[in-house]
Amino acid sequence: MPVAFIFLPSPRSPEKRVGIVRSKSSLITLFIMLSFAPSAFADASPSDISSASYAPASLTFVERRYVKEHPVISAATFAGTAPLAYLEDGELFGITRGLLDEISRQTGFKFKYSEASNIKEGLSLIKRGEVDILACVPRQHINGPLLRYPVSKPYLYSTSVLFIRNGVDPSNRFDKVYAAVMGVTLPSDVNPNKVKYYNGREAALDAVESGAADYCYANEFSVAYYTIKNGYRRAMSVPRKMESREYLVVYINTDKTFVSIINKALGAISPMKMQRIIIDGSLSVEPKVTLSRVLYTYGKELLAIMALILAALISLSAIAVYSMRESRKHIRRLMLLSGSSTEYIYEYDISNDILIPTENCGELLNIYSFISGYRKTPGHSLIMSDGLDLVDGNEREVSLGKKGFFRIINSVVNDKHGKPEYIVGKLIDISEEKEQIKELQHKSEMDGLTGIYNSETARNMVCSRREKAPNLMAALFVIDIDKFKNINDTYGHYIGDCVLKSLSASLTAVFRESDIVGRIGGDEFCAFIDGNVTEEIVNRKCELLRKQFKTAINDGRCPASVTLSIGVLLGCDPDMPFDSAYRKADEALYYVKENGRDGYKIVTA
Repeated sequence: MPVAFIFLPSPRSPEKRVGIVRSKSSLITLFIMLSFAPSAFADASPSDISSASYAPASLTFVERRYVKEHPVISAATFAGTAPLAYLEDGELFGITRGLLDEISRQTGFKFKYSEASNIKEGLSLIKRGEVDILACVPRQHINGPLLRYPVSKPYLYSTSVLFIRNGVDPSNRFDKVYAAVMGVTLPSDVNPNKVKYYNGREAALDAVESGAADYCYANEFSVAYYTIKNGYRRAMSVPRKMESREYLVVYINTDKTFVSIINKALGAISPMKMQRIIIDGSLSVEPKVTLSRVLYTYGKELLAIMALILAALISLSAIAVYSMRESRKHIRRLMLLSGSSTEYIYEYDISNDILIPTENCGELLNIYSFISGYRKTPGHSLIMSDGLDLVDGNEREVSLGKKGFFRIINSVVNDKHGKPEYIVGKLIDISEEKEQIKELQHKSEMDGLTGIYNSETARNMVCSRREKAPNLMAALFVIDIDKFKNINDTYGHYIGDCVLKSLSASLTAVFRESDIVGRIGGDEFCAFIDGNVTEEIVNRKCELLRKQFKTAINDGRCPASVTLSIGVLLGCDPDMPFDSAYRKADEALYYVKENGRDGYKIVTA
């Protein structure tokens, strides 16, 4: 069957192709705005980040066959999410397009695109079987019928910023008019009696710019996108601590092989590559050219040109030099403003070999050590000594000793001839972020009560172990506490939890650290061992586990009569799926249950 992703329509771009913003000041404005935002990509892996290269998703034989049999994926998303995703003449643009292109390169899938204007229309497409995957879906929108579908891990985060008209006090907005988007829930701090509704995010931002409304909230990507497109100058963006939005993929096609392929492709996208996708997608906009905008931006220059035609060509050169100096002053003012944040900004003039750091950057370290490795090469590309191509806005991460772990992000700005002119870059302290990611990842893999692997993690680890060594003898244990419901009913859930913890401790004591031990759910546990496994070893493990468990519960808190039933699948069948192996072990377990409990049975694959 065809495979599909879902999207929401957004303003049309003046060009169908993706292009870099031609205005230098617009690029710097976007760069500074994104500097104040939190990290925009999800699940940043700390491994192998010193290189801009990445490994394609490693697909199994079954997964490669699936791609060959289902080569076309129909992708859809919700409208009104520029620059996250928008369609033009049936073609997808924005950050999501970059993500899907990357998945295509990783897997071999090809995408066709469709869109839905709202959730109801999206559900209709799903009901008609025209959608297999929804892309760029905020976790907050996954409710109702969508809850029954599996989702990927978040691949993108965004936060809201306050977009407010100049002269309006950001801290005193109760009597000010809020520009709301139809169908979007009002924020808690908005006065419901002071709301005007608009059809789309761009219309709401335009209302603030024109004075029809005083302020609104929007994600930082959309604010940057429409600021560049429409040239807003009567309003400003103010960072606010708002709820972070997580964007992920919803799998309407729940085929396990298909889901595994897409998950692998998402997991293979490095943080550097994701940042590049974000930058390319955010800059795929051409500023709207209007008479008022031209007069506002270049009014003085136009008058000067008229005077220069009458005066002399030398005056034109003088004004051009003056304009360049004024532009540099403007950029440096923005850099000084960024210097008050927790990030460290710098500008590097390539042709003159001059580095201009913000004050806090200069205090942090000698930043020149990260710039001097650049060298010019044929084709006007700028390459670091370690092979990292900076022209496309790639990044790397470095440890600065006791100062912490930092992410370096550089953006190259070209002159009118397309040659690199200077670099604007920043250092971001991500030491705390890395520790939090490591801690959260560990917590997500463990069962909260027993402290061993949860069901999903245990299953994935067993499957991974069998893929890496399919010909090794292995044993899958399924363990169940006899009459556990009676324990909860008789002694209470506290005692029941103590029994579960005792079994967890017994499994940890009996099995090796290299073995996989997990809680499947309720009172059912599993263990997996491989290598030189024999029936004698399995018998010894079962007896030792029963003995250890009886010792563990004999502490006065648990009923001494608690027993275990164990089913074991022993053998080596590389073609047997995990579910089939688990089912055989479970059948052996229930054989023990039906024949008096308190024992174990071993079956072979």
